[in-house]
Amino acid sequence: MLRPDLVIIIVTSLLWLGACGSAPRVTPPACSPTDGSLTPDIPFLQDQPLTLEEVIQRGDRVLFVGDELTQQMLYTRALACALMGMLPDYNLQFFNGGKDGATASSTSMWVEDLLQLAQPTVAFICLGLNDAASGATDVTSANNYRRDLGALIDKIKPHVRKVIVISAPPIDAGHLDLESDKAANAGLWAMAEAAKSVAIDRGDGFVDVFVPMRRIYMLIARHNAAATPRCQSLRLTINGRLPTQPGHVVLASVMLYGMGVTSKQLDPVGWSPLPPDQMRQIRGALGLQLSAPSLAAAQHSRNLYESMTLFDQQFFNLWRLAPLSHSGPSRQALMAKCEAAWTAVRRQAARYRHPLHSP
Repeated sequence: MLRPDLVIIIVTSLLWLGACGSAPRVTPPACSPTDGSLTPDIPFLQDQPLTLEEVIQRGDRVLFVGDELTQQMLYTRALACALMGMLPDYNLQFFNGGKDGATASSTSMWVEDLLQLAQPTVAFICLGLNDAASGATDVTSANNYRRDLGALIDKIKPHVRKVIVISAPPIDAGHLDLESDKAANAGLWAMAEAAKSVAIDRGDGFVDVFVPMRRIYMLIARHNAAATPRCQSLRLTINGRLPTQPGHVVLASVMLYGMGVTSKQLDPVGWSPLPPDQMRQIRGALGLQLSAPSLAAAQHSRNLYESMTLFDQQFFNLWRLAPLSHSGPSRQALMAKCEAAWTAVRRQAARYRHPLHSP
């Protein structure tokens, strides 16, 4: 347990109840008053976590399809870092297919080339931010999104073993309660409900990040409103819409919970995508209750996370930049660079086969 004088901020602690799927209990932030009503009563969209063994199998090639949230390459890298640390012998590979401005409809127009390049066995689809901002009414936008997301899944499904639909996260409007937050997030709430219905109708997996992140944002807003000078504020988003790097790690932890990852599985990995001081700030807000790792374990996890940066950049060059250039390296040469970059990632992940990483 960290001493109070060492704590920069401990926000809320979401104690997820393993595989039972119950809504998490919430303990109050360390530096704010306890009034017994810190958690807004928002029903979770995901009835219970998925089963990790169903989502991830040996040899899987995992593709993230999304908009600018995914294109930031941060929650995807943090999630991959966790899974590769937990499953070092699975020979997994992860591809970022995020494109700024993407909607469910526009993604259908370019996803086939992405599928050809990545050749995935699992596809995570996280869209909705731009669909909700279409300017139409919430009902109309949700109906259009439901139709377009269904068409997109039908296009992707023949190429993969498993499709997982992820709801878009909410906007962080800085509101302290659900009533004042309703208007800001009404459109994204409709998108999240539509995403769940499409996934269920097609027999695909669904992960709810909308409700957990909305709770976290409100709890942090309450904490910051009551913070003393000793308890500095923490922002998990940029202008309320897209997460900061710490916000992406919190988002990844919520996704891991929804996929069926447990604290018991992840704790030994010493999962630390961020430097220790930044991980300390957000540890209480993670979707899984994790112990503070040793410095060696944290650095090992951080090294794995950072090793994926070059591959993400090389794959971005391959599928986004190369088609726009009439000169430069061939597609084969760019693919070779991608493979070389991922070989370096595999070398980092292979170290998890040895017990030295344990916290």
